[in-house]
Amino acid sequence: MTRRTFMAGIAAAGMLGLARDVFSAETKRTTLAECLKMAPFQAAENSAMINKGIGYLKYMVTRIEAKALRGIGERYLENPAPTLIKRFASGSDREKTAAELLKAGYIRKDITVDVLFPKAQTGKAPQPVLTTPGSGYQSHHSYPGGLVTHLAANISIANHIADTYPMVYGYDVNRDIVILAQLLHDFHKPWVFQWTADYDTLTEISIAGTGAHHILSISEALYCNFPPELTVAMASAHASPTSKEERESILGWIKAAGIISGIDPYKAGVLTGADGMGLFDRQENYITHLGDHDWVLSVPAAQNTIAALKSIAADIYKINPNSAKDFNSFRNYVFSQAGAMTLHNVWANNGIKALGEYVKTIVA
Repeated sequence: MTRRTFMAGIAAAGMLGLARDVFSAETKRTTLAECLKMAPFQAAENSAMINKGIGYLKYMVTRIEAKALRGIGERYLENPAPTLIKRFASGSDREKTAAELLKAGYIRKDITVDVLFPKAQTGKAPQPVLTTPGSGYQSHHSYPGGLVTHLAANISIANHIADTYPMVYGYDVNRDIVILAQLLHDFHKPWVFQWTADYDTLTEISIAGTGAHHILSISEALYCNFPPELTVAMASAHASPTSKEERESILGWIKAAGIISGIDPYKAGVLTGADGMGLFDRQENYITHLGDHDWVLSVPAAQNTIAALKSIAADIYKINPNSAKDFNSFRNYVFSQAGAMTLHNVWANNGIKALGEYVKTIVA
């Protein structure tokens, strides 16, 4: 049974209530033997869905009107290299930074410098955006190219929220900041979520109470002298600057980023006013936070679908789900082809048997 035949069959039976364009990118069917040999970067490169997603991200960057801001977005998509590692030419530089973070209460005592700052080359990203997962291996979009899917969803959400302002309130917000902050607050996921030998990812640590990628991305913004309003919008992605508690969280994230980047956020104009929160009330910050909510569903969707895939891997493909590399190869390819959200939708509406049939249209 081909994928097209299968999809036509369940559509005719009224089994799926999905938008038509969810399946607009054809999957590429492969054999189990080829699937198990496939490295993560190959899974992403072979995905029409991920390549379409990159195209969408590049298009949205072209919509950024300010040339300097558009250039930042283009550079990130081309090469998300951790520029700020230039600060850490020696081990002592890294140790000093880690000690400052520990003293400020931003990291745990057991965090080593090698975990805090994963290996990377100056000027070269550990991997392209195309192959990067959206999060850790039991979280949202945790597959090769998942970052593309995550960014596409969040940028689309944020862009449509921005559309609401002229329609309802009669004025425009700064859409350049909205799009770019949504893109760049995940700037360092290619650094943090590097693939391991068994096709898992590095485990993300927490810095200042949130995922390390977020703090490192803010650090990059400070180090590269991004406009202050862009840096604050990026920082607001993980918390709404509404309550006193959340505002103080964002303040702490920016201060932690100041330690890592070696840039004083007050002197850089990012933290302003008596309490440092002079830029916190800009409306773009709230839109960035609201836009970054794809994870609310995609985290449990991924977790439930991973569990279902383990059963399918064992029952249909005779893969030992405890054999990490084999199962990881299998799930990487299946997720990269169809997306965890699509697979979850099949499972949630039709059950594991229908999901198994769908997966067979991807892996023979």
